[in-house]
Amino acid sequence: MKRPLPKLLFLFSLLLLGAAYGVKSYPVLTLKEIDISGSNRITADSIPVALGQNIFDIDLTRVVNAVYSSHFVESVSARIDHTGKLLVKVVEKVPVAYIYLDDLYAVTARGELVPSNIADTIFTLPVIQGFRVDTVGMYQVINSPALRSALKLIKDMREKHADIFANLSEVRVNDAGLGLIFEPGSVVVNFGWGDNDKKIERMQNILASNKNPGLDLDMRLVDLAIMRTRTINREASNGI
Repeated sequence: MKRPLPKLLFLFSLLLLGAAYGVKSYPVLTLKEIDISGSNRITADSIPVALGQNIFDIDLTRVVNAVYSSHFVESVSARIDHTGKLLVKVVEKVPVAYIYLDDLYAVTARGELVPSNIADTIFTLPVIQGFRVDTVGMYQVINSPALRSALKLIKDMREKHADIFANLSEVRVNDAGLGLIFEPGSVVVNFGWGDNDKKIERMQNILASNKNPGLDLDMRLVDLAIMRTRTINREASNGI
């Protein structure tokens, strides 16, 4: 007596093939909508899919790579929900400062040069001055300890001391450390290197009580702040 197993396997294979064909041709499983969040620059026309396309034919890796080809994109994810909607979530590169090299660039927190018009922040972000690099290219990531220190200071000030960050106009990079300029009032700060939190808190207290325009402030010593105006010289110790 012959066993029916081979015949059953053959019939089962045909059933699977038929089911797969049915799934791929079933109209309910077609792409009905493309939803892009996080960017006004990416449009549905730049996504390599078509409405009405079977969702099982959509290559999400290809979708992600297509969006990544835009240089202003920091990260992207894509998925298809149960309603047949393609959800594309985009995070754009955000400048934290501007920097003048051979031209004016915006720079991200990781030191990547991006176009200065990538965001409408030209009047709200500080400008980094005094930094030099041998070769400059758009979307270049500058690996420099001095620039990283400047960007770290900007990040700390923006996240922890937003009120003082709002008045930060320039960050100057030189051999002695970082220099800061605050407006209004033309307050010039010799910040030095490191100890950001302690120095920022002390500087914030001093600037909050300062009534003199044209203040020069030396913060290089963590426990001692030296202040000088155009008419008054005085020292401030731990009590400030």
